[in-house]
Amino acid sequence: MQELGQLLLVITFLVTLATAFTGAFGAVTKRPTWMRGARHGLFAVALLSVAMAIVLTYGFLTHDFGSKYIAQYSEKAMPFVYKLAAFWGGERGALLFWVTSLAIFSNIAVHSRQKDRAPDYMAWVTALLALAILFFLILMVFQSSPFDTWMTQAAPEDGQGLNPLLQNPVMAFHPPSLLTGYILFTIPFAFGMAALITNRLDDAWIADGRRWTIVSWCFLTIGLLLGARWAYMEIGWGFWWMWDAVENAGLVPWFTATAFLHSVMIQERRGMLKRWNVVLLGLTFLLTIVGTWMTRSQIIVSIHAFADSELSDYFLVYMIAIAIFAGVMIIRRWKALRSEAHIESFMSREAMFVLNNVILVFCAVITLYGTLMGKITESDGVRNVLGLDEPIVWDEEKFNQVFVPIGLALLVIMAIGPLISWRKATAKNFRKNFLWPISWGSAVTLAGAVLVIVLESLANGRVHQVGFGEGYRIWADGLDMGDWLSIVVYWMCAIVLFSVAREFHIAAKVKRAQAGGSYFGNIIVVLFKNPRRYGGYFIHIGVVFLFFAFTGKAFKHEEKDRHMVVGDTHIVDRYAVTMVDRDQRYSVEDGCVIADATFVVMPVRSTPSEGSVARVEAWLAERNAGPAHVKTDWDEPLIEVRLKDPAARKTLYGDFFLARRFGPRFERIDDGSRTLSETWLPRDRKLVDAMPMYAMEQLRAARDGFIVADLGAEATLAAGSPQLTLRFKDAAAQARFHERLKSATVPDWVLTMIDDPETGALAVVDRKTGQRLVPESRFYPSKRTSTTEVAISGEDFLVDVYL
Repeated sequence: MQELGQLLLVITFLVTLATAFTGAFGAVTKRPTWMRGARHGLFAVALLSVAMAIVLTYGFLTHDFGSKYIAQYSEKAMPFVYKLAAFWGGERGALLFWVTSLAIFSNIAVHSRQKDRAPDYMAWVTALLALAILFFLILMVFQSSPFDTWMTQAAPEDGQGLNPLLQNPVMAFHPPSLLTGYILFTIPFAFGMAALITNRLDDAWIADGRRWTIVSWCFLTIGLLLGARWAYMEIGWGFWWMWDAVENAGLVPWFTATAFLHSVMIQERRGMLKRWNVVLLGLTFLLTIVGTWMTRSQIIVSIHAFADSELSDYFLVYMIAIAIFAGVMIIRRWKALRSEAHIESFMSREAMFVLNNVILVFCAVITLYGTLMGKITESDGVRNVLGLDEPIVWDEEKFNQVFVPIGLALLVIMAIGPLISWRKATAKNFRKNFLWPISWGSAVTLAGAVLVIVLESLANGRVHQVGFGEGYRIWADGLDMGDWLSIVVYWMCAIVLFSVAREFHIAAKVKRAQAGGSYFGNIIVVLFKNPRRYGGYFIHIGVVFLFFAFTGKAFKHEEKDRHMVVGDTHIVDRYAVTMVDRDQRYSVEDGCVIADATFVVMPVRSTPSEGSVARVEAWLAERNAGPAHVKTDWDEPLIEVRLKDPAARKTLYGDFFLARRFGPRFERIDDGSRTLSETWLPRDRKLVDAMPMYAMEQLRAARDGFIVADLGAEATLAAGSPQLTLRFKDAAAQARFHERLKSATVPDWVLTMIDDPETGALAVVDRKTGQRLVPESRFYPSKRTSTTEVAISGEDFLVDVYL
């Protein structure tokens, strides 16, 4: 099958080359047959690309490790979804994904517009899209084919598998979303350049390009958000965005694409910013290639860059070619791109759009600068030229220092921009449009502030055992400039939300006055009747929620690297974190060894509920455990049980040990003959093979459990062997042990039980107490790689507890 894929690759390359030539020749000579042939050729390219994608996908699903690419990024034990995700998990597959997606979407773009657009214009669009596809085919044909096979050695029996960090549900969608965002901006670029070549500079190309820019922007946005979510869940950063270089590579063109989407509105409405728009168009497409080059050039360091890529020089040449071509086309039509109108007043919607554009482009430049300068200024020569003593390295703190004021400026513009009139805003218009959002935004912010003060003061009173007034003083003393700035941001967010609500409210009232119907029904009608305007307002709402989240980081309380053992409690901010259990196992599904720790998180100054205590007391009474003292302590989920009869304590713990610790984890391996000595092994043999130290930890825990529970057997370990040997005093003791092993039960509500040999007390943890979080450490034997899986609470809408 890989030979078939290689053959299809060469054929696709030749057909794409012919399509590009046919389209350009047909456009120059105005020959309809050639122009029509170019469209058919583009369709053939799409069919061939899909065929290549099917061949590679089939190879992944059938474990065709004769392919170097499949052997590198797949393995038999990988779950089905990750075998599919492995398609784009490496550079070669990502190139094929790029070609296939671009070919499919190019056909949709060309065939949906060829009937109502000039033939030569569409022929140039076809030729330019074919040339873009051709570049990536050149990379695959001459440098990085996904169909390469083992020529001088036998294929491996199993593959290396996908990087464990990428084996996350979010990562099945993050790369293709981000790549699709990059890919699709080729289409508006092709429409724009075709308009410049043919001198058809009316708004037709804007309409064509804007539609595909929106699609590209949506995919790019989804990809960035999914990447942020992946980093939050997988990397353990403790936040969504740490200005990772690869994510920045996707953010840079997002800024300029956002600017383009705003400025084309002015061109369509007022005939302004034509030059600015074609510059933004070329710049955004160039930046998508720059972002692709950054991840393959070793110029940036990231956990998910293509560190072994050999394509940097190819992309560098492609970037130079794009810059020269777009620059020449823009200069050639510079006079024809003069604006039909000018900004009449700074206090106008046009001026706000321009200011918004300037800030967005500045954000792109700053992000690119901060991402690349660390690597560029590593060179002694560069530092000497710039007069630097050390490289310029931007970390998260530096990025945040720069972008906080920029973000606030964008939020201000987003609040006032839609409310200002076109051409020139009057004082009367200003008061009319702004009074309602500012009044309601201020009222809601004030109400929210009062609510926060009350809740914080009550919480401080509960934690410190003081009154409301003293609790308020503690809260007020802790305020700093960041808190006041956060209030300002929330106030501005409220104004934006109410300004959007005002726009929908007025539109719904007008529509109801004209056609009747319900108020909310007319809101839906307005949205679908003018999706460009009101859909944009929904995007603004989404941005407001991002600002809510970014501002919330100011209140994060972080404490790292706390050593804990089972039974320990640690106070972090207003939460008590108690480690109640540990476990180790081999996951066949994930192909890794998992070591986890179970934590129970409770608010400070809280205890297990009375219902939990009642369950423990009822369980003790049911077992006839005799006189017992049950108590709880502040900040701990542990329900302490002290039994007057030591034998009852051993019996209670023994049943828990047999039902939860020994029975599920160990199995007898001798022939079962009636001897007083038995050999037991861990059931999880793969754990023994992959991580003997974890298996020995379970064996030692089992040996200690026999000592604590006094089960009538002496448990011993053999040096260097994963065996537990049980020796019984007599046959009766052995029979009692096996009978008890079969009958031992523990209620489902018991999460765990901890024995304290120093005090002679047992601690029971109810599953319903607090929030249960289980972070993991994972080891992948086939890759000799370790990763972590963070645990994040989801019970509180406003707060995440992150371990």
